[in-house]
Amino acid sequence: MTEQITVQKALTLALQALRGAGMPENAAQSCARALVLAEQDGLPSHRLSRLPFYLEQIWPPARSIDAKGAALTLMVELLTAGLTGSHFSFQASSFFDAEGDAPGVAHFLFLIDPARLGSGYLPHVETLFMAMLDQPGVRLTGQRRIVERQERSEFINLPRDLVEELQCRADRRPQHYP
Repeated sequence: MTEQITVQKALTLALQALRGAGMPENAAQSCARALVLAEQDGLPSHRLSRLPFYLEQIWPPARSIDAKGAALTLMVELLTAGLTGSHFSFQASSFFDAEGDAPGVAHFLFLIDPARLGSGYLPHVETLFMAMLDQPGVRLTGQRRIVERQERSEFINLPRDLVEELQCRADRRPQHYP
């Protein structure tokens, strides 16, 4: 069952939810606008259905960066923008809309081969992971995705119309362009 609402009402609802979760005003406006535009464009992976997930990521609003988080943030900023001369995060334009210049950020890849550090690495970090998981409310990045991937290791559920469309496209002869 669906309910038809105006674009303005959708924008207002999204903006209010984001503000209520503690998102800063500029970011809330950009995010709400991007989600409603995606809804209008029919982009299922980026539309308003994503909003509850986004809200879970920023809830509760009292959450703040602790000393370790601030130190990590500073380290990442210095290793990316600091070394490359690109924009720091506070200088970058929004990734959620096409207004203004490109964000102008950099990427920093820090690659380490644990095998070169000796055989004790994996058991050592496993101790850290177990200690983290013993704390209430903590989950490791990717943990949910891994479980879901295991549950869908052989079968996935797709809408019949999508399967039919994909099959139709798969049955078409390849196009050859000069």
